[in-house]
Amino acid sequence: MTKLRTQRPVHISLWIACGALVVLALPLWWGRAKPEPIYQGKKVTEWIANMKTANLEDEAGNALAAIGPQAVPYLVRTLGNESILMKSYREKVYLGFRQNLPGVARFLPRPSDEPYVGTRAAAAFTLGRIGPQAKAAVPALIRAARDADLSVRMHSTQSLGLIGSAAVQASPILIERLNEPDPLSRWIAARALAHVGCRDTSAIPGLTALLNSTNANFACSAAVALWQIQPKPERFLVMSNYLRAAPAEAAYVLGGMAERARSALPLLKAELQTTNETVRRAVGKAIQRIEGSRE
Repeated sequence: MTKLRTQRPVHISLWIACGALVVLALPLWWGRAKPEPIYQGKKVTEWIANMKTANLEDEAGNALAAIGPQAVPYLVRTLGNESILMKSYREKVYLGFRQNLPGVARFLPRPSDEPYVGTRAAAAFTLGRIGPQAKAAVPALIRAARDADLSVRMHSTQSLGLIGSAAVQASPILIERLNEPDPLSRWIAARALAHVGCRDTSAIPGLTALLNSTNANFACSAAVALWQIQPKPERFLVMSNYLRAAPAEAAYVLGGMAERARSALPLLKAELQTTNETVRRAVGKAIQRIEGSRE
């Protein structure tokens, strides 16, 4: 009995040590098991390390958008809270090995040497630029849409909308975002609800509140999203009135709805008669997207 009591803690310690080794070595194995995509002579993780801002002029963001679906797992890793927490845990475990088992520690990858760095908001923004091909990122974007950081929430919400109907499962979090104190965040959520194809009537109170906004673009997006949830003649009439007030905004939202906005084509085509070149371009692009789509 005495022998068994002395061996049991040793077995437990061995299991803990093996588990810690797996946690520490996993990133190294993952990186070697899958060759990184290379674009213009740089690995995808090098581009991610160079991301600076969430805008269309960021060179690294443009490169990652060009890489497309192959960049999605790396962007998700950059975006995810879990990877940050896991890295912190690995650092603690690694420090423990260095202090207690330095001979083992020298064979382990240093957590601080991992290449996955970059701005989380920029990662969220870039996933949206990849569009429907980034649908694998939807669960991570849903989590990020509840982030403590406003910019991460906003860009994650926007990107869910840009992924489109493949992100319809995000409807509950997008409805939550209609309650944001920031009006710009509520507008982005309304656009996203229209783009993903939300039919959930629990979005109606938040969208109705936005419909009463003094900002024509905000109200127009809300009107389009409400028409999608309740495709009734009265909703269509309200939407058509807001379309005339903010035609470029209506074109953007309806274009993102693709096939689902087909019945609004006559309204959009009527706007092609405008002398406003910006509106004509936006409306023309929306018509192209709707007529070229099939869901």
